[in-house]
Amino acid sequence: MLRKACDAYDTKRVLVEGIAPSSELGPAEIVEAGKRTATVPNLWLAFHLENHTPTRTAALRADCGSRLLSETLMDKEFSVEHRGDHIRVELSPDFEVIPEHQEAFWNRLRVACDKHDTRRVLIEGFVPAGERTATEVMEAGQRTAAIPNLWLAFCLEDFVATETSELFEVVAASKGVRVKFFSETAHALSWLRNNAPS
Repeated sequence: MLRKACDAYDTKRVLVEGIAPSSELGPAEIVEAGKRTATVPNLWLAFHLENHTPTRTAALRADCGSRLLSETLMDKEFSVEHRGDHIRVELSPDFEVIPEHQEAFWNRLRVACDKHDTRRVLIEGFVPAGERTATEVMEAGQRTAAIPNLWLAFCLEDFVATETSELFEVVAASKGVRVKFFSETAHALSWLRNNAPS
């Protein structure tokens, strides 16, 4: 079923969400489950599960040919939480701007926005390391469309506005997403609260 879906949509990136199985898997079952992922060559799997047990995921990762991104890894790179009238995201110094992490990021953020019925998002933390090409920036701006009518306020340490950040704002705006960068959290929240619908 998964292989057919990947083939139909021409992708190898899969995000699995829900509740972790309540019963413990034995070593043989874990190895067998890992081997089954090989039915989809070059698969990238990201898990975001409630009641997640990292040791079980680590064992599974060791026995399969797929790339497995656990909830623990995603939590290490970024966190998403509801703060009353907005969603707050914190980017760690380890956050990487690579496709499989970006897809997991936007899917998780969309779930949080839908769950709490808000389109106000504050992103704090660190500027992702590395330089991005114009094409990569445009693709990142287009990904914001994953959440319609989104209002996105950035407040990142040591951020300096550049042509790249302006390009990101313009591309996002073309998708109906409002983006603005701030140096102070209070100003970012004020902008969200005064402009974005609750």
